[in-house]
Amino acid sequence: MLHCQSLAVFNAVAEKGSFMAAAKKLNITQPTVSFHIEKLESSLRCPLFQRLHQGVVLTNYGKIFLHHASQINVQMSAAQNQIDAMLKDEEGNISHPS
Repeated sequence: MLHCQSLAVFNAVAEKGSFMAAAKKLNITQPTVSFHIEKLESSLRCPLFQRLHQGVVLTNYGKIFLHHASQINVQMSAAQNQIDAMLKDEEGNISHPS
């Protein structure tokens, strides 16, 4: 199963090109970044990054996953924006369907 935090870590590594830079961006430790990437790769049963001496690059699997992860992020952001707007309009009142 995929988790939101793992997607955020994946996106940061893909953007920054290194586990250390992604950790710095997300204000987490490098071992935590490694844990999330290993968890994703295990779940998907494929390598998402090629590890190099000077960082990482996406594999073909990683490129496909990045495309879908980006779409998931857009959808999550849209959902959050819609919920925030509803909460603002309703001033925190929750209505129950009849």
